[in-house]
Amino acid sequence: MQDIANRCGVSVMTVSLALRGKRRYVSQATMERVQAMAKEMGYDPSLYHAARRLRYSQSEEAPINYLVALFFPPHSLKLTYFNAVFTGVMDALYSERFALVTNFGDMSTPSDEEAQLPFVITRGDVDGAVVIQHVHEFSPVLNRLREEPHFRTRPIVSILEPMPTCSSVQADDWGGGYTAAAHLLELGHRRILQFFSEGSCYPHRQRLAGFRQACIDRGMDADQVLITCRWIKEQIADPETFMRGVFDQHPDLTAVLCTNDALAIEFYDLLQRIGRRVPQDISLVGFDDASGIQDEHGVNILTTVHVPLYELGQESARMLIRRINGEAPPDETLTLPTSLVVRGTTAPPHAS
Repeated sequence: MQDIANRCGVSVMTVSLALRGKRRYVSQATMERVQAMAKEMGYDPSLYHAARRLRYSQSEEAPINYLVALFFPPHSLKLTYFNAVFTGVMDALYSERFALVTNFGDMSTPSDEEAQLPFVITRGDVDGAVVIQHVHEFSPVLNRLREEPHFRTRPIVSILEPMPTCSSVQADDWGGGYTAAAHLLELGHRRILQFFSEGSCYPHRQRLAGFRQACIDRGMDADQVLITCRWIKEQIADPETFMRGVFDQHPDLTAVLCTNDALAIEFYDLLQRIGRRVPQDISLVGFDDASGIQDEHGVNILTTVHVPLYELGQESARMLIRRINGEAPPDETLTLPTSLVVRGTTAPPHAS
């Protein structure tokens, strides 16, 4: 490092900071010059990482290991939604030469209620974490992380919703819900079924709140316009009979708002089976733009709210790297905009 400092005309400390990517203390031009000189001279600081860790173990500051943990629930692996977010996380980390270790969010066992953490975390190898999980599900692991001596104060970025002691990157779910309901109201719909499966989770609560506000802002009674129906498939023995019962109870329904695309697709199939045409008889709106309903030509016809899933993952990884480098405050929050995508499952109410 002294040789590099001599050639670049800077101090050894500046070389150390530049090679560690400390943008807060070194200008971009100086960093690039030092890194280029190190490469030209054949100096690879990663070869001496073990020695650097030993030295830092005697101080309060920890070296950057260029390793990030990702926590997510096991069922996410099957979802297009998760794959888009995961790709964004990976691309942003790869561009900064960070590696990723994946962990299921629920690490507790029947015989041990305390969340168990992998050794890679407990021995201090991980610089920070990204979480794709709801706070009520992840809380045991979060508490364990904050108690772990070799992780305790390291940064965590939550995707989907705010979490205590964490930064967060979220989509504007409230705004998306608002524009979805506003679209149906402007088409003339006045009796709308809001159909949801997980109303207790934060994004869905935000979406439902957006639905209501769109009614209120147009001088309408949200309780009269929006008919709420909770859908828990595992608790419904006969979905077709259930759906017929909903329409028998509310024969004036002309539209359905769903809090995700998967539910909209399921509902679309049920409507076909009970003889309701979309959009001629019932308009249908999804949320996420992660999945779709294909027509005979393979074209997605589902009207939905687009959530920038790839960008959510990408920005969460970038925020975490800024936190690791000391370039962002611990309470940083970023909200990405959503947008309505009008396709073929919405239309004005049937004249009859």
